[in-house]
Amino acid sequence: MRVDLIVPESDNGIVAGRRVGLTVRVTHYETLAYATLYLDGEWFDELPAPPDVDCSTGCEFELGWQTPRLDEIVDEGSHQITVVIGDAFGYEGQASERVYLYDVPRVSVDAPDELVGVGWYDVETTVSDASGVELQFFVDNELLETDRSYRSNPGPGCQPSCYLLTRLDLRPLAEGAHEINVIAVDDFDHSANTSTSVILTDILYVSEIMVQGDWDPFSNLEVHLDLYDAATDVYLGSAPVPEVVMSEALYYPDAAFMRDSQTITAQELRNRELRVEVIEEDPFADDLIGLGPAFDVDSLDATEPMAFDSVSHLVLATGRPLSGD
Repeated sequence: MRVDLIVPESDNGIVAGRRVGLTVRVTHYETLAYATLYLDGEWFDELPAPPDVDCSTGCEFELGWQTPRLDEIVDEGSHQITVVIGDAFGYEGQASERVYLYDVPRVSVDAPDELVGVGWYDVETTVSDASGVELQFFVDNELLETDRSYRSNPGPGCQPSCYLLTRLDLRPLAEGAHEINVIAVDDFDHSANTSTSVILTDILYVSEIMVQGDWDPFSNLEVHLDLYDAATDVYLGSAPVPEVVMSEALYYPDAAFMRDSQTITAQELRNRELRVEVIEEDPFADDLIGLGPAFDVDSLDATEPMAFDSVSHLVLATGRPLSGD
């Protein structure tokens, strides 16, 4: 029995884990019964049975081979494959070729469609590769610096997959839609990429606050800010600032204004005059610490803090100060 083997041609080799077609040419007078594949001299797989055709003057057919994923046993590099063809009487022929098996990262990213008020975001990336993988993040085609280097563990730790959390600083980006592209590069410089789109939405928040006066001499202060439409006195929402526990101290709460458990976006507040009331909570009756002047969200200036009544320092700002995952 004469057997010739033709493997798929590629400049880089064969991507491990993918199904490929092996072309086999056989000259034999009996009906072919089976095909077995050996990898580096060891049995590896029983291939689909050869077709029932007349090979007495030669025939050619393709056998599908599910290539192995790379692991501690099968590593990236050159390997010998041997295909053994046999008939029902036990007569066999074989042919061998060398193939280069290599791995490419498989990567996916999980992120919400919109991030409201979130400037620091822990994005979850799923990676699969036999070697170690490093991640690069691009936003709108610009490389985004992360707060530290993130890398998967090599070997079986990312087989079939592993999960990486990467903290991205999105605060410098403009409000609106952006594309996040993730490129995974393994130890052999093979790469893969994936992308997702996200909308970044600014909010109004309490950046800095200090109050004065002895509002609750028997316990810590419990302070929140109520937000109103300055023209209609319609209540819009509130921002709790539990960090404020004493007077004459400057706090940086980065507290968002919310209503019905939903964060209020800056866009919802644009084109209207607003005002805030600073309240000290009391079991019997809340105390008004200060009634603030009218303002609009687009003219806020962090370099000019508000000061009114018993509020000696208040900075309201728009942006994305929150962390999310």
